[in-house]
Amino acid sequence: MKNQLAFILSLSILILLCACSSASKLYDKGNYDKAFSKALSGLKKGKKKREDLKILNNSFDKIMTDRIKEIERLKTGDLADQEEAHKLYEKIFDTYDEGKAFLDSDLGNQVDGHFVNRKVLAAHISDTYADTAKRKLQQSIQYSNKLDAQTAYYQFRKAIYYDDKDQYELDSLQAIALEEGTVFYEVLRSSFDFDLGWEIDRVFDDIEDDINDDFVVVQYGDGLQEVDCSIELDFSELNQYDESDVENIDFEERIITGYDTQVDTSGTKIETPIYDEVTGTVRVSRIRRYSELAMIADLRGSSGVCDFDEGRLNAGSYEDQEFYELYGDERAIPDRYKQRNRNDFTNPNNIAEDLIDDLYDDFRRMW
Repeated sequence: MKNQLAFILSLSILILLCACSSASKLYDKGNYDKAFSKALSGLKKGKKKREDLKILNNSFDKIMTDRIKEIERLKTGDLADQEEAHKLYEKIFDTYDEGKAFLDSDLGNQVDGHFVNRKVLAAHISDTYADTAKRKLQQSIQYSNKLDAQTAYYQFRKAIYYDDKDQYELDSLQAIALEEGTVFYEVLRSSFDFDLGWEIDRVFDDIEDDINDDFVVVQYGDGLQEVDCSIELDFSELNQYDESDVENIDFEERIITGYDTQVDTSGTKIETPIYDEVTGTVRVSRIRRYSELAMIADLRGSSGVCDFDEGRLNAGSYEDQEFYELYGDERAIPDRYKQRNRNDFTNPNNIAEDLIDDLYDDFRRMW
């Protein structure tokens, strides 16, 4: 028993030593993020060892120093670099918040200073985006350029994200950019002979709500006061054709056609069945009916800002049926071939409705 307790105690001490040693080794190898996490994990478990506290603080100091060096380098770059520097500040603050309870106050003071520097950087990024967006918006209005207005809209979004002041002016300017950059589409259906116009209109009218884009307004049918892009839909008639093959299947069955009755010496009647061979044939007609519906989406009118992939769409399906014709003696033919109430092909209008749904799904993807 004493040996067992001694072994457990030794093992516990060894585990503790390895844990501490592991954080130390990670720090010595320059893996400061993992060393920080390892030491913090031990401290959170209530093992407030001086070595863990030292590793935690030294690791954070190294992490912060390295990231600040990278931040200073990125600050001298373009806007994308400066935004990356802003993200690195966030990483410093997140790491500090993780271990704040165990970090020295002087490190906290340094973080406070970097927090101020981050605000200065954010203001600079916001002002830069705002100035560029204002120029783009003014240019879009002057030359009626919707693409410039769209660019201005997203630049204002960036400026608002980095701005911690009153954003009323930027919000207002972004709303103007949205209005100036909106592209108006009308979708018109050409006339055709077959009687499914109501179904097409019912399905394709959903395009007004199904196109989710900041700068796109779609109306099915005419009536828009301003039209940048006019799309005409031209539908074919429903085309159906059959492919078939025929197979004759012969059957032979031994059946009872009567009985031979005899009386034995005791007066008992004995009936002996009389068998006969009968034959029958089933002609199986297998038919596969194909159905096809086509649509051409033609961009008839465009102001140069239409983001629409015009072209031809096809939708198709097929249906299989079997039909039987019986010849010869039907007593030789299995019952499954004798069902007279066989199914017929689906109504063409119902098939066309399904194909219209398929065409609409493809039509949505043309934006």
